[in-house]
Amino acid sequence: MKTPIGWALVAIGIVATSGRGAGPSPSPSEVSRQGAVARLEAEARYFEKAGKPRSAALLRQKIEAVQAGARPAGVRIYVPIIRVEGMSKAEALLLTEVTIKAIESDTAYKVVGSPDDADFLFEAKITPKARGGR
Repeated sequence: MKTPIGWALVAIGIVATSGRGAGPSPSPSEVSRQGAVARLEAEARYFEKAGKPRSAALLRQKIEAVQAGARPAGVRIYVPIIRVEGMSKAEALLLTEVTIKAIESDTAYKVVGSPDDADFLFEAKITPKARGGR
């Protein structure tokens, strides 16, 4: 069974990278920057396909800022308490806290305390894996 921290890392899609291959390994900040750019590019493509060019353009500006080494400001996200069937309230709060810390450290988003203050809403659906039969 995964710990709440493990759930958070799976929920937000953090992937560890190895430094195999020619040349030195990228620094943790460079890996983080590359991850942020990849996530922002994926979101921009999603908004373009969804017919939301304004949102896509905002994300493209953020991509340019991240690639330049700046931590862009202005993209605000609201993260509600993440609930998982069979998880206690304390575990749900811990999962939410870990998720917020990961979002703020690994992405260009600023987590805000109210959905009214946010540009985007974070949604997570975590479904326990069935045990036993197929």
